[in-house]
Amino acid sequence: MDSKTTVRMFISLLPWFKKAVFLFVMIPSLVSASNLAEIYKNRGNAFYQKRQYIQAVKEFSKAIEINHDYIEAYYNRGLAYYDLNLFYKAIVDFDMVLMLNPEVREAYLRRGLAYNKVNKLKLALADVKKAAGMGDPDAVKMLESGELALQVEKERRRQLNMRSIIDDKQKEFNREVTVVSLDNEFGGNTVMTTHSKGDPVYDGKDGVFKSTDFFNSSDELVKTVVFHTGAFNSVNGRNKTVLWYNPDSTLKKKEFFYTGKRLGFTGTFFYDSKGNLTSKKIFDKFGKEVKE
Repeated sequence: MDSKTTVRMFISLLPWFKKAVFLFVMIPSLVSASNLAEIYKNRGNAFYQKRQYIQAVKEFSKAIEINHDYIEAYYNRGLAYYDLNLFYKAIVDFDMVLMLNPEVREAYLRRGLAYNKVNKLKLALADVKKAAGMGDPDAVKMLESGELALQVEKERRRQLNMRSIIDDKQKEFNREVTVVSLDNEFGGNTVMTTHSKGDPVYDGKDGVFKSTDFFNSSDELVKTVVFHTGAFNSVNGRNKTVLWYNPDSTLKKKEFFYTGKRLGFTGTFFYDSKGNLTSKKIFDKFGKEVKE
């Protein structure tokens, strides 16, 4: 066979060869794509069992990218988010599970546990009741213990008490009062009061234009941060005062934050259980005590 004949034969076989290459490359990828979501989900399960929750989330997410209706991947990713303390993300994944299949009782329980972690206790109790009604044994045990219901009642009373505190301040002082955060550094609520009644320039003898109260988990006032008006600051040389309280709400300590010639200086004043001043210390901007 001469070279020309060989070339003609190769050219005639070229279309078949291209088809063969296409099938060789594409068929395995098509087969693997159909199982790829499950492969990623199984890898996520393996990472989850090893408590490698971040890697587990990545694998479950890959499975979901391929199959947007993959209930098991959403549920398992929700578990991983929960164990990473990413409770709101866990709630979203359990939402997706229940949207795709409202009969997954475990998703109600897990979402209820996540709601409990972010202090949405009424929603938590509703989900646990739903799971228990569907026969989930863990949910039934939780309801029988009464612990979650007790938490809900405790939170209800706490909010009523906080509402009473706010209403009293509004009625007495005609101030604008707002709960600006929940679960602060002391475990309770933070309440900000904007003072607007009286002289708009010099609001009361303490010259307060804004104050923030910090409560602990038992609704006991721990500290108050007071911001003074410009007029008060110009006369008294301080723009902020921090008040610290004993558990019985008696004054424990005051901190003055000075301006003007003493800018950066702080003063600390200590009180006994009867509210009498016992000692005071002044510190310069470098933290060195200044004798007066």
